[in-house]
Amino acid sequence: MEMNEQLFDTIERYLLNEMSVNEANNFEKKLASDPSLSEMVDMQRLEHESLELILEDKLRANMKGWQTEPPPPTSGGYRYLWLLGGVLLIVGIAAYWRWSGDSLPTKIESVPQTPIEEPQLPPPDLPIAQDPPNLPPPSDREEEPEQKQSPDLSKEYLAMATGAYEFPQEINLKASGEDNESVLDAGITAFKAGDYPVAITEFSQLKPDIGEAYYERAQELLGHSYFQSGQYAAASEVFSTMAADQEFKEVRQYGEWYSLLSLLPDHSKNKQQIASLLELITNDDRHNYHQQGIALESKLQKLR
Repeated sequence: MEMNEQLFDTIERYLLNEMSVNEANNFEKKLASDPSLSEMVDMQRLEHESLELILEDKLRANMKGWQTEPPPPTSGGYRYLWLLGGVLLIVGIAAYWRWSGDSLPTKIESVPQTPIEEPQLPPPDLPIAQDPPNLPPPSDREEEPEQKQSPDLSKEYLAMATGAYEFPQEINLKASGEDNESVLDAGITAFKAGDYPVAITEFSQLKPDIGEAYYERAQELLGHSYFQSGQYAAASEVFSTMAADQEFKEVRQYGEWYSLLSLLPDHSKNKQQIASLLELITNDDRHNYHQQGIALESKLQKLR
């Protein structure tokens, strides 16, 4: 780096402490990174120190001379002239050293630079760990009981109902050639042949105007046609109507038993009705289906 007038003035301001704090800090950073600039500052500092040393030695010599000899008269101004000449000589020598770039005759120790301490930032605020909620030990926690699913017993109930079912032998399945009897012939023929869908169609279209006895017989065969075809809910509706008969005990008990068997395949839905009918039959030892009810109740208890 070459010395110029602006750089010389900058170094002078630094050495004379005429810079601001920020400007001095920036200049010292340049010194730390630029060895050539640091050398120039050392040389210029040496010039300052050398000039001060020469002036101090010269002043001491003059003071000793003044003690032995009286000072020359001031009117002539000679004393100031030779002092000025000495100063100019010293400045000339210093300028020669600066511009020539020759090494100085004495070893110049580099002045240690005070490191600039960067401001310490406070540590970031860390989130405060929160204590976990007080939970009871795993052994103390209440365990929810597992809900046991009821096994599917629909097949067992269906087998129980069909096993207890017997078609009444007292039902007349004979057709005659009389006019009123002939309305049952088509349904009876289909029922005897096991064609229950046709039998259901024939019996369900008959109305009470055919005569009370014939209509009741047609309804009885309709209920059995539903049961035999697997339409147990429809069969239960027909037999429950017969179970509501308050005039004839035989008809009512007949309807109670076959209504119970028709409800049994769908046990989960008809549980209350089944229990009521079974209790009614088993508690009456004169019920026409009392023994059948006792046997059925025993089989039901084995499934519970």
